[in-house]
Amino acid sequence: SQFLLASLASSVLLQKHLQEEIKTHADNRKDKGELERVSAEPIGLFTDRFRANLVVRGGSPHQEDHWELIEIDGIPLRVSGECGRCTMVCIDQKTGERGREPLL
Repeated sequence: SQFLLASLASSVLLQKHLQEEIKTHADNRKDKGELERVSAEPIGLFTDRFRANLVVRGGSPHQEDHWELIEIDGIPLRVSGECGRCTMVCIDQKTGERGREPLL
């Protein structure tokens, strides 16, 4: 069966993009409060939104987009490609509140 793999570095970069969105465009956005809340989440909670089975540390953001094979404890796993995401990433895993972010 398939597993969803996410990179902590990619999550950190996305969260920084959200913070930058607040600094540059928040006054013109109806969802300013949501942007501020999501960008301030602890990185672990933010990463949980993507509901990955495996979260890797190290490397550069989006490096995992180019992997073909990874090995965990001697077990090889083939990387089959990117995962199309649904709006589940917009639901706060802690509160169940639905929003628009982090889908920009």
